[in-house]
Amino acid sequence: IEEYIKNYNKYDIIFMDISMPLVDGIKATKAIRKFEKEHLLNPIPIVALTANVLEKDRLMFFEAGGNYFLAKPTTQTVLISTLSQIFQ
Repeated sequence: IEEYIKNYNKYDIIFMDISMPLVDGIKATKAIRKFEKEHLLNPIPIVALTANVLEKDRLMFFEAGGNYFLAKPTTQTVLISTLSQIFQ
């Protein structure tokens, strides 16, 4: 979160895990979206890349402002397809 806030203009995409030690991916996504809204920034694409694949995890991620959800392990094909959708 801090790195994005300090250098938001240097990022094109964020890959977010749902389970992280200090701040989970849901809270981190919400914090990023709050920062963008407060500073009138276009939202950066946030892609969950996580082993948390329950439907409730997906829903919470999307409700937090996430854009795409990939289950670990993922394949190169799925990753390329997702990136193609983002950067068309």
